[in-house]
Amino acid sequence: VEESSTEMEPSRSILYIEDNPANFRLAERILRDEGFQVLHAGDGFEGVKKAIEERDRLDLILMDINLPGMDGYEAATKLKAIAGFETIPIIALTANTLKGDRKRSLAAGCDGYIPKPISIHVFPEQIRQYIRGKREQIRASDERYYLREHNRKLVKRLETSLGELQLTHERIRHKDKLASLGEIAAGIAHELNN
Repeated sequence: VEESSTEMEPSRSILYIEDNPANFRLAERILRDEGFQVLHAGDGFEGVKKAIEERDRLDLILMDINLPGMDGYEAATKLKAIAGFETIPIIALTANTLKGDRKRSLAAGCDGYIPKPISIHVFPEQIRQYIRGKREQIRASDERYYLREHNRKLVKRLETSLGELQLTHERIRHKDKLASLGEIAAGIAHELNN
């Protein structure tokens, strides 16, 4: 029995973290026609959660960078810090195409970079190459530069979140004080009525 020269690839599962439904549907249609199963998450927080839940069946994660809440840089950094994700390629699929955006994506933890708009003829093969092991690299000096930039952004975001949390805490304390004063006043009014 002679072996076939064209081997069928097994079905692949891809998680696409994308907040724009039209972008997701286009990529899903292209990839589904090529035999890929495409899962979806609409923002960074949902994407990290779904990636963790589906980790054992994922072959690749496509990551939009401009996501609400947790952006793609933060989500890629988070995922690469979790055991089991070091072998799952994370590919930035983004409209961020200014100077430095590719290096910024790779420094944050992405293994590859595909600019939007995608080419429907080239896109499936790009995905297959990343699944087969292709990884993009940047120079160590560039990585250090963009990691420092990324860290400054994360610290600023943390400071902003802590400030908002402190304001919320102060508002709650103020409401609690008003509620306590209301209870005291109601108690005094009750005593006066008696």
